[in-house]
Amino acid sequence: PSHTALVCGDLRMDWGTLDAWADRVAAALQRDGVAPRQAVALCGANSVAYAALFAGILRAGAVAAPLPSGATAAQLG
Repeated sequence: PSHTALVCGDLRMDWGTLDAWADRVAAALQRDGVAPRQAVALCGANSVAYAALFAGILRAGAVAAPLPSGATAAQLG
């Protein structure tokens, strides 16, 4: 768990921390009613937090639907 899992610039996250973040994201999604196999849109710049959110969505049993971070509201709607 103490080995590096993610590196983004100067920020590093170990596997234990990534696991804990993914658990918190999954629990929050389930608490808020996200059902297994439900799509969850994800839009943001590449980062350690983005990776943890992606992992949490999958851990909740949902489907991660990444959206392009440069897209406008009109392009997404």
